[in-house]
Amino acid sequence: MPDFLISLWPEHSPSFDLIMIDGGSTDHSRNLIDSFRDILEITGLIDETRNLGYLRNRGARAARGEILLFTNADAILPPGFLEKVCQEFEDPQMAALSGRTIPLNGGALCSAAYAAFDLLRWGFSKIGIFSPSGNFLAVRSSVFWAVGGFPMLRINEDGVLGQKLSKYARANGLKLKFNMNLAAAHYSERFQGGALKALMFYAYVFGNFSSVLRRILSPLERRSSYEF
Repeated sequence: MPDFLISLWPEHSPSFDLIMIDGGSTDHSRNLIDSFRDILEITGLIDETRNLGYLRNRGARAARGEILLFTNADAILPPGFLEKVCQEFEDPQMAALSGRTIPLNGGALCSAAYAAFDLLRWGFSKIGIFSPSGNFLAVRSSVFWAVGGFPMLRINEDGVLGQKLSKYARANGLKLKFNMNLAAAHYSERFQGGALKALMFYAYVFGNFSSVLRRILSPLERRSSYEF
């Protein structure tokens, strides 16, 4: 399935670009996107490079807006979402924004785990450690390119970008926010193997909060990368 990038002009909300980055989908995603071209102007980029960091950066290079909003094909953004994002970026010191993920499959265990993880990310954001989600990450374009964009990784590219944004924001007096009142719903095929397997797949992301944890959990990250 493809990923999506929406680039926004906050001062003229809701003006935006909608960019689709197809990394080699094998379903009917392209046909579905084509069916919306009569009502939406969509820039389609097709690249079968299996590297999310590279693909997201390619989409960002095609964007024209001041704010880049990255999301996934299996994420659902509620009505009024873009306007709320634009309101956050009316603050000129706001560098990047993320928020909760609501899983639509995986059962009660996954729902509880996501809620706990989002609370953890919110807490760490209060002390300057930003851990965004690829389902919903908005970042000012100038800041995004100042830190070099996404790293060239197949998985956890959003987490590593969060580490770079944290350092940049501290050095330049900028704000990073994890907003518990903004959420993207999410359906993932990775949950089809069961909640426990899905949670183990994502275990490496806890390394985004601590360099010590990152060294311990890096084998899980490498294994997950092979499975991706």
